[in-house]
Amino acid sequence: MNKIENRKWTISKIERSIADSHNLDQLASTEQFLHLYYKFFPFDAKFFKQEWLMDKNLKARKKELVLVDDMDPDTIFFYEEKMSLRRLNEYVKTLSNNEFGNEWTVLQTQLAGVDALDLSMYPDLCEKIATLKSPFKHAYDKELQVA
Repeated sequence: MNKIENRKWTISKIERSIADSHNLDQLASTEQFLHLYYKFFPFDAKFFKQEWLMDKNLKARKKELVLVDDMDPDTIFFYEEKMSLRRLNEYVKTLSNNEFGNEWTVLQTQLAGVDALDLSMYPDLCEKIATLKSPFKHAYDKELQVA
């Protein structure tokens, strides 16, 4: 199995585990597996949407199981930061504006549906997007080409 096939299989396994978790202990195990996934697989823009959905579904499933288990929701820590977005932000930090512009076509489709409030927690990502969409960017790029 090559790396891409392995990654796709791992994602599907985590997605199934999130959906099939019947209690918080099972879900905690799945959450640990998701963190291992993030450590093992480097960031790839093509897989961002699936990673973000795993984060979102994990949090939603955790809320469901808290209600099922008749627990006080205040006793469960719902980690607000999504690992997928933190990974994206760290990746974006390593890119020049031109490199980010090249990646933007893939990222733009992957970011469709991501809550703007979630994105606002990541200033480096917001800055790169703002720079890319700035009306002054094109004039600046032309200046660089002339120089």
